[in-house]
Amino acid sequence: MKKYLRYLITAGIGLFFTILIVIGKDAFGQKDIKDTYKVLADGFFVPGILLTCFGLLIFSSNEGTFDMLAFGVKWLVNTFKRDMKKMETFHDYRLARHEKTKSFGYICIVGLFFVAISVIFAMLYMQHK
Repeated sequence: MKKYLRYLITAGIGLFFTILIVIGKDAFGQKDIKDTYKVLADGFFVPGILLTCFGLLIFSSNEGTFDMLAFGVKWLVNTFKRDMKKMETFHDYRLARHEKTKSFGYICIVGLFFVAISVIFAMLYMQHK
């Protein structure tokens, strides 16, 4: 159940932003169905791409892309603390960091689902000339 809850929460966040975009562009107040399809395609595309890119950002963080930057910021903050303890080495920091990776697949899957819905609405938009 916990696994499906992640998908539902992510889809709910995506739908929230889709609804904001659709209402902001007044999709259901359009005079032509073609314009409605265009707004719906835009409304699903933006959250879909953002979710997919956010998932890929988590993936790259899990692989160690930002380890040196995070270690440098941690080192900088620790230099200004009063009770400065012996700082761990970068190697120790990296090993500890990679023991606790975050899952990202569900974010990418939901994002790609939103992009697929957007493609369907874009195809409907292109058919109504």
